[in-house]
Amino acid sequence: MRAGVEMMMLTPIALEALKEDIRRIEDELLKKENLKDLHLEIDAKYQRFFPDWGKGMRSFSPSSGFVYAHITNETTMEHNLKMMVGKLKGLEIYPHFENGNGSSTNISPVFYNSVEVDIEITFNDARTAVENMTGLTESDVQEALEKINELEDIIKSEERKTKKWDSAKEIIKWMADKSVDVGITLLPLLLKIK
Repeated sequence: MRAGVEMMMLTPIALEALKEDIRRIEDELLKKENLKDLHLEIDAKYQRFFPDWGKGMRSFSPSSGFVYAHITNETTMEHNLKMMVGKLKGLEIYPHFENGNGSSTNISPVFYNSVEVDIEITFNDARTAVENMTGLTESDVQEALEKINELEDIIKSEERKTKKWDSAKEIIKWMADKSVDVGITLLPLLLKIK
C-alpha cells in the first residue's frame, strides 16, 4: 500500500452483496433487459468507492458522472456494465483496495441499496431556479419563494435538529403536492438541516 493512501476493507456482508450484484449484472447482460435501471443502480451504489469509476466507460463525465441522454444504444450500456463487472470482480478477488484520498484510516464500508447524491445548492440558486420555471403560475412562483424563505429561516435557526425537521414537515407536505421541478429544487435545501 502506498503511503498516505486509505485502505478499504469489505465486510463479509458487503462482499456477499458485491457478489450478488456481479451475478445480477451478468444475468441481465444475458437477458438484455432492464440494463439502464441496473446501470443507474450499480453506478449509484459503487461509484464513491472507486476514484476513477467512470474511467474506460462511455458517456461518463468526471464532473457530472454518466450523461444518460448520451447513452442512446444498448451497446454502450452493455459496455459500461461489463466494465462495472470487471471493477467489482477486482474487489471480489482482492477485497482491499486503495482509495487515494490522502488518508491512512482503515474503514469497512457497508453497501446500502440507496443513492447518494452530493448536491450543493444555495438558497439564491433555488430562488433563481423557481423564478425561471416556465410551468408555474406567478402565484405558484411566489408560494415557492415563500417556502424557500421559510426553509432558510429554519435551517439558520439555532434550534435542535429534531425541532428543525419538525418545523420543516409542513414544507415537505407542501412539496409533495407540487411539480417534480419544484421538489427537485427544494429537496437539496432540506438536506442542509443539521
